[in-house]
Amino acid sequence: MEATTLPPSNLPAFEAVTVTYAPIRGFREVIPVREGLLLVDRAHLNQFDEEEVNILLARVADRGYSIEFLNDGGQLEDATTGFRQLPGDTSRDCL
Repeated sequence: MEATTLPPSNLPAFEAVTVTYAPIRGFREVIPVREGLLLVDRAHLNQFDEEEVNILLARVADRGYSIEFLNDGGQLEDATTGFRQLPGDTSRDCL
């Protein structure tokens, strides 16, 4: 098998390439603080780690909500006893 010789390439001088970045702007939001409970279902093998949703959970907590992780299906019915059901919501029908 013969070796193939390629002609020399004319690559640009990468030292001369400059990259500009968009300015980073702060984000301000007036957060209304409320009370409530966010139930996070971990009982049905949803395959997520708490680290994957930590920003969401932090923002929910900043708004005054409590967060509870449910690790088995029986906890869901106990945790939602006394909650009002939204019109058209059929999720409690399967409990």
